[in-house]
Amino acid sequence: MSWVEALYSTRGREGGGPPSLLASLALALILAMLTPVLAPAQERRAPAENATYRRPLGNDPATLDPARISDVYSRSVAQLTFEGLVQFDQTLTITPGLAQFWKASRDGLTWTFTLRKGVRFHHGREVVADDVVFSFTRVLDPRLKSSAADVFTVIKGAREFREGRAPTVAGLVRKRDAGA
Repeated sequence: MSWVEALYSTRGREGGGPPSLLASLALALILAMLTPVLAPAQERRAPAENATYRRPLGNDPATLDPARISDVYSRSVAQLTFEGLVQFDQTLTITPGLAQFWKASRDGLTWTFTLRKGVRFHHGREVVADDVVFSFTRVLDPRLKSSAADVFTVIKGAREFREGRAPTVAGLVRKRDAGA
């Protein structure tokens, strides 16, 4: 099984207790909104040969780089192209995306995501936990100047990484690296 964990930082919360329900929902929203950051969307059925999808847009997308998207046109295209750990259904219920299921620790500081098996990039390689860690780390890389980076500062070690005081984001680890 492939696992990814995201650890909250307790910095900035009085008493250092678990995050509020609002903070937990915000993390889920972030994971769903950053859908394009993670992996190509996986069609549940076989695509037709030589099929073309056309969608009218008011403007051209500024970028198709998921970590650099800041406009509605780019996000519109990216949401059809990439898939995140979780997504929203028509009623805005959080549903599985790349993550088959997920769980929070008792204190709410550690979130563990189990990735679906068989999800592949366009070139055929299977999506693994390292790809998710890479994608989130890339968003936080200060050289990229991603507009989404500030949203991820709740992850343990994100601020230190963004400020150049740490070589990695302490809270983005594969489960086997976390001692499990």
